[in-house]
Amino acid sequence: MAILDLHGDLVADSADEMLEQARLVTVRHKYLALDLTNVGFMDSSGLRACMQTHTLLAGKGGLAAFACANDNVGRVFRMTRADQKLAMASSRPAAIKKLNDSMAGGAVELDDAGAGQVVQIKLGQDLAEITSARATIREYCESRFTEPACRSTLDDFYLATTEAMNNAVKHSGSNNIGIAVGAAKGMILFKMVTTGARFDPTGKKTMPDLDSGEKLPEGGFGLAIIQKCVDSVAYEYRDGKNILTLKKTIDSRNAPIH
Repeated sequence: MAILDLHGDLVADSADEMLEQARLVTVRHKYLALDLTNVGFMDSSGLRACMQTHTLLAGKGGLAAFACANDNVGRVFRMTRADQKLAMASSRPAAIKKLNDSMAGGAVELDDAGAGQVVQIKLGQDLAEITSARATIREYCESRFTEPACRSTLDDFYLATTEAMNNAVKHSGSNNIGIAVGAAKGMILFKMVTTGARFDPTGKKTMPDLDSGEKLPEGGFGLAIIQKCVDSVAYEYRDGKNILTLKKTIDSRNAPIH
């Protein structure tokens, strides 16, 4: 982790210098706190430099946190809604905490209060880890939904979550992928959090045409399979993190065993 103290106005004639400073820091560090305490004014060029710094670190699987923006600077972040994309913090310690939390990969929280006991899984950049993760998900689900009639539904869930984990390990660039799986009455939930570049899988996908004779698109099957195998695919990009939630409805008569 590194901290970059910025000084003066962040405008057209200084934004490139700030971006170059950030680039030099990222040669050695993937997590960077940028302290804006002494930045009195920022225009669109400064905002662009901040966004480019965010993208640079996200591409390395890291995170940039922006701290202590005054009212003038914060207004630019808010009016452009950049504050919804960037990791913003009101103080330097708060920015450092965001970076530490991202580096540590804390527990992933499921939003559904009825999920009961939740299993936590961590992945790095090794595809072989997915086999173990899938076995953990299978063991968890089959211990909670025991009826034979649930088998087909569970198989769809295993396939969708495997494709989601494949995408994260191969394409996110993150070596700290957090996953939570929970079961509520009538529902199985999967939530995965990764750092890295923004990647939204929720757009409508169709299966690639096998008879087209053209090169198959990368990821064409995986995303289409995910959408076909679950009932809900939700995505959010917040604080430099991709948050993917999959939900699969299961026969409500088969309540999970808590």
